[in-house]
Amino acid sequence: AQYHQGWKDMGVFHEIDAGCGAFLFVRREILEKLNGWDESYFFYGEDLDLCYRIKELGWKIVFFPDIDVLHYKGATSGLRKESMDITKKSDGENRIKVAGASIQAWKIFYEKFYKDKYPILITQLVLSGIKIKGLFRIFKFR
Repeated sequence: AQYHQGWKDMGVFHEIDAGCGAFLFVRREILEKLNGWDESYFFYGEDLDLCYRIKELGWKIVFFPDIDVLHYKGATSGLRKESMDITKKSDGENRIKVAGASIQAWKIFYEKFYKDKYPILITQLVLSGIKIKGLFRIFKFR
């Protein structure tokens, strides 16, 4: 639950590691310093990347409870059970493409931020684990 920090009181203003890309307010000056979103990501991961880079600049990411936003998780991909009643169910080809994109996002993120911080053996293990997870995910949607 680290990403969503669901154990925290959602009625209280608090610092978080990353916000959901479906609804983020970011200061223009920060986006300009970062040259905006990283377009290497096709689908998934770009919000985590942005938040990670914001924190690298020394800024904080905060949860602001006074605004309500309704986000239908999975509505764009058509993969999540929670949003099946409002979206068209994805066909097999699209499901595999979306699953692959999420795995590719993990790979991009690791290679961008962690690859040079760890020995090559660790990096190979992590990237192999991502690849194996991807194979399982793609197999799940076939």
